[in-house]
Amino acid sequence: MTYLLINLNLLQVNYDIIQQYLKIYDDKRMNIKSALLDFSKENIGNLSSTYKWPINLDHLPIQLNISGDGSYEKNIDLRFQLHSSYLSSETFEEKYSLIKWYIYNWGGVKTNNQKTLELYTSSSPQELIERGAQGIASWSKALSIINPTEYAIYDARVAMSINALQIIYDIDSHEYYPPLLSRNKTINSCKEQIKTTIKQWKKAKDTDFYQNYLNLLKEVANDLGNNVTHHDIEMLLFAYAEELALLAVEQVYAQNKLSEATH
Repeated sequence: MTYLLINLNLLQVNYDIIQQYLKIYDDKRMNIKSALLDFSKENIGNLSSTYKWPINLDHLPIQLNISGDGSYEKNIDLRFQLHSSYLSSETFEEKYSLIKWYIYNWGGVKTNNQKTLELYTSSSPQELIERGAQGIASWSKALSIINPTEYAIYDARVAMSINALQIIYDIDSHEYYPPLLSRNKTINSCKEQIKTTIKQWKKAKDTDFYQNYLNLLKEVANDLGNNVTHHDIEMLLFAYAEELALLAVEQVYAQNKLSEATH
């Protein structure tokens, strides 16, 4: 089976990028893990240059000296330094101030009120996970500093990338990951354009998909080796979200055109 030729004028996506990702082989149909592993093998070496998220330590309630050469290294160091500070915090107020800063200031999520942030601070990881998709872009940030060895962030960009990869690689059995509202216009636009496609996919229980997501990241990181962690895979998905979103839209458009032509 050869992959579909797509209308390059539709979204003005660079053809070289399309060739890099649209790898559907005659003798191999991928599952979600093999697709993410294939994508990660090709791009993990570029993580330090492609991951961009600014760090502004204003209003941070503690003093930290963040090290690292670029945004990726600095954000990894920040996450683990906040974890150490969280563990050494002696009061609820100290823990709350760290979690609030990471969600509100670092993450830019301004919609949580004080009661909600207190809930994210006082709840156990399992209690937060049982909330399902509700507030996950915030409470997964809290979990990523409470216990970064175990948890990772799930946000709109990550969700888009996981769903987009399944479209791009035309995997054999799709798994639905809840899309989230983004502040990024490209992500939101593409989310609307692929929503009919992904709504047809198999859905895990709302309380299970986050653990499935963590397992996926860890399995891919383990297969890659070379000290790659689940945080690296999370950040890789974050970094490539816009590119993958546009490629997925192109693929859906091409599939729809083929379907129209054959009916």
